[in-house]
Amino acid sequence: MTRLLSRLAALGLLCLVLSAAAFGIVLPLIDAHRSGVEQIDELETQIAAFQSRRDRVGTARPIEIADAALIVADTETLAGAVMQQRILPLLAEVEATVESRDIGKPIPHEHWTRIPLRLNLTVQEDRLPRLLFRLETQSTYLFVEELVLRRLPADSANGIANALSVRLLVSGLMRRPPT
Repeated sequence: MTRLLSRLAALGLLCLVLSAAAFGIVLPLIDAHRSGVEQIDELETQIAAFQSRRDRVGTARPIEIADAALIVADTETLAGAVMQQRILPLLAEVEATVESRDIGKPIPHEHWTRIPLRLNLTVQEDRLPRLLFRLETQSTYLFVEELVLRRLPADSANGIANALSVRLLVSGLMRRPPT
């Protein structure tokens, strides 16, 4: 009888250990696997959606996609002037002081021409992120291609606290005239 009780106790203890192992080890592993499978399914859904968008965009002509956001002007010089007209209000908004500006040599591409504009300016450090955000998110294609920052000493900053000297190369895309 005692032997039967000790075997039942051992069997009960074994069942207890196995159930604890199932809840402590096996179930978390199963949940982790299920979570991984769900993540894979989500990624496959996102990839399918991306491929669908890519296929739709791939059927459109590049000039149709970009046409609405390109700078419209008859010449590269006028396109540079249009860029300046769009950028200068943004600079005024963040109270940046323009030291110099220069329209670079246009770079032709198949359907558009890239117009570079180099700006040297002084701006408060905390206002620079807003300027960069506004430059790259407005309706026309403007790209910040080069950004060089230098902190100005307080005595040479024209009264601007936390002033930065910023050299900025911004490019815009101009629709090429039909040939």
